[in-house]
Amino acid sequence: MITQKRLTLADIFEDCQEIFESDKPQFLTLLENHIDLDEIVPISFKYHYYASTGRNRKYPLNAMLWALIIQRLFSIPTDSLLLIFLHYSRHLREFCGFTKVPDASKITRFKQDFLEDLQSVFDNLVDATEPICQDIDENLSSMLLFDTSGIEAYVTENNPKIFLGDAAFDTIEIYKSLFEDFKFQKAFIPLKVKLSLDNVDYTFNENGIPCCPHDSSLPMKREGSKSHLKSKLPTMKFVCPKMKWEYNKEDRSKRR
Repeated sequence: MITQKRLTLADIFEDCQEIFESDKPQFLTLLENHIDLDEIVPISFKYHYYASTGRNRKYPLNAMLWALIIQRLFSIPTDSLLLIFLHYSRHLREFCGFTKVPDASKITRFKQDFLEDLQSVFDNLVDATEPICQDIDENLSSMLLFDTSGIEAYVTENNPKIFLGDAAFDTIEIYKSLFEDFKFQKAFIPLKVKLSLDNVDYTFNENGIPCCPHDSSLPMKREGSKSHLKSKLPTMKFVCPKMKWEYNKEDRSKRR
């Protein structure tokens, strides 16, 4: 059973991050204590999985489900890599309930053969969590959040890893699908308007344009939109609002 506790998202994330980084077995214990698959998995799924096929199931249903959950939580991109984790981690094998690690084809067939049953698991999960979300914030619970990251190890990049949609927002096809295929009325891209640099007061104006670190009333000047993204969407480069270009006619060079 999922224990209903009134916690903020920040509280949950900080606890999970601390446990994930410091004590992997404790993280697995946290999942085991707060998620009861027997109450989430429909009885029809169990009947379907254990239906008579002339031979017994070598891998328990809950073990297969836990393996897929672990794959999503740790952002493991392929089934083959998931199986490597299971082979080399006794804690993961015991947590999932495997006495023997399945091969990649078993995982693939499980996803293909029980696709509708897996959908029913998510439907049950929504029924269990929706009242909790409504109680926490009715307005926010009406929004669908799309996050591709899962629980990620810290990576030093030029963009923060906690931006909501991560790299998913690099492709315009997502918006086309949301509006045309899924009939969404609105799609939001959250802006982090209180960004800061170390030891410098650095703000954004109401339009999301960064302001001069020395004078917050001066928005930075946009310079160039050359894309470095796979999706070829333009990126924005900003420079000092007082910057001007000087052009040298003799050598045809220019400098700030």
